[in-house]
Amino acid sequence: MLCPGGSMESKIQIRFDDAHYKKIMKKFNYEPSRFSRINFALRAVLEEDLQLRWLCHHDADKASKRMAEGRKTTVSTGIGISGVPHIGTISQIMRAAYLQKAGIDVRFVLGDLDAYNGKNKELGYVLEMTKKYSEFVKRLCLGGKEKAGVRDQNSDSGTLRTMYLIGKFMDEKMFKEAEEELHDFYVKGGKVDNDMSYRRRLSLNLMTADFIHLLIHDGYDNVIVTLGIDEHQYVLFARKTLENMKNSEFENICKEKLISGLYSPLIVGLYGYPKMSKSFPESSITVLTPDDQIADAIRNGEGSYDFPENNVVYQMMSSVGGYSSFELRQKYEDCLKRNSKWKKAKDEFVGRLLEIKNKWPG
Repeated sequence: MLCPGGSMESKIQIRFDDAHYKKIMKKFNYEPSRFSRINFALRAVLEEDLQLRWLCHHDADKASKRMAEGRKTTVSTGIGISGVPHIGTISQIMRAAYLQKAGIDVRFVLGDLDAYNGKNKELGYVLEMTKKYSEFVKRLCLGGKEKAGVRDQNSDSGTLRTMYLIGKFMDEKMFKEAEEELHDFYVKGGKVDNDMSYRRRLSLNLMTADFIHLLIHDGYDNVIVTLGIDEHQYVLFARKTLENMKNSEFENICKEKLISGLYSPLIVGLYGYPKMSKSFPESSITVLTPDDQIADAIRNGEGSYDFPENNVVYQMMSSVGGYSSFELRQKYEDCLKRNSKWKKAKDEFVGRLLEIKNKWPG
């Protein structure tokens, strides 16, 4: 069994259910988009396809219009590499790969220096994980081809220089407001620093540079950042930094630039955790989870749920299963009815997960 011995349910003060999503949408003026609310396409990716894979957006509709006008646009997603990939990490990779396969320019940023500083990992470990993640992303996205838009932070001196240049446009208030939704939960588990330490500030500064460097040095007009909804503060931080730059000597460079966000719902964690996380291995399925345990988790570990969008197995299917919009609609109905077709769908999905797992190097 994957369960370490008892549920974490009673220890968790935050639940990523529909009520929580609506609260976030209202507070930050985001547009709810699960299954019905996105009203734009991204080139060949239709409105319905976006609705099935993402929860909400912030100015992604503006980026879509600018793309249609011929403005140079890229999608950028950051990949944490503090541990081996779990389903939540893989879902971010595959959502971005979905856009890439539709002909959209996509950048996968491996957060090696973020893991070194923000998660306090040993440098040797981080560099080894960088190699494995780079190969893994290429295998998932383009069948192992070299040009998959993958880069790491450690070897990109240009972005490191941008990190220094943009630091003067960040202030104390911005850093305090940039904590993840689950920050207190990670602190209690001893996974991150309690406060916004210097190490964590460096990581956030560099993450912001990952986006802004594309605008001021690589000639992009729009950067659409795809992340989980729990990380939306990072995009707000980058947008605020960019706005501050527009009132400075960078005005002419930045005035027509846009950073927008396209956010995915969190995949519920196993055994009562609020989401799948590398920091808490028992919460998730990873590429190192034994095959029989993966099968047991999919067939028997979904627990209670009201609607499919709150079911951990359906969430995984919609994010990493590679299903078409038609297939996902059918699986939604089967999950809702909890019929024999749903049992068969889960059995078939186990095979898909094992195929993904086997793409991990070594």
